[in-house]
Amino acid sequence: MLTPGILSRTQTLELRQLREITNPAELTRDILRYQSILTGLAKTSTEQLLAKTEETREKRKNKLTIGIKTHAAQKVSRSN
Repeated sequence: MLTPGILSRTQTLELRQLREITNPAELTRDILRYQSILTGLAKTSTEQLLAKTEETREKRKNKLTIGIKTHAAQKVSRSN
């Protein structure tokens, strides 16, 4: 990025100043903290989605077992 012609002189100076004041250890801690927050948020949403999907799957399964009986199945159940 500091290659001549890519950034203006002002941008180059700002970038160098930012690099000088940046504490790598603090930056790493911040990144890990934000990453943990984002992972937690995604986990909650994912768990809710999985629960909803499982609930929908159970409803479909129950519908399939209840279903409509055919004429032949009704004859068999009457004879028993």
